[in-house]
Amino acid sequence: MGCHIIIDGYNLIGSENGLKGNLEGKRKLLIHKLQEYQQKKGHTVTVVFDGWRAGWRQQIEELSGGITIIFSQLG
Repeated sequence: MGCHIIIDGYNLIGSENGLKGNLEGKRKLLIHKLQEYQQKKGHTVTVVFDGWRAGWRQQIEELSGGITIIFSQLG
């Protein structure tokens, strides 16, 4: 039985080269890498992009390529 892995998306992106530049492109690349990982390992993967500074009015949750993506709400 696989495990459920929860990733702090912005933390992981920022750990490589900071959160500068094309953030949308960096999110898409991370999501793609996590989809590949999920397919290889079979674990449940959730990636959360926290919006405490510049988030959405409401939390957005979607399923893409087998992983759950959450954009948390502002605050």
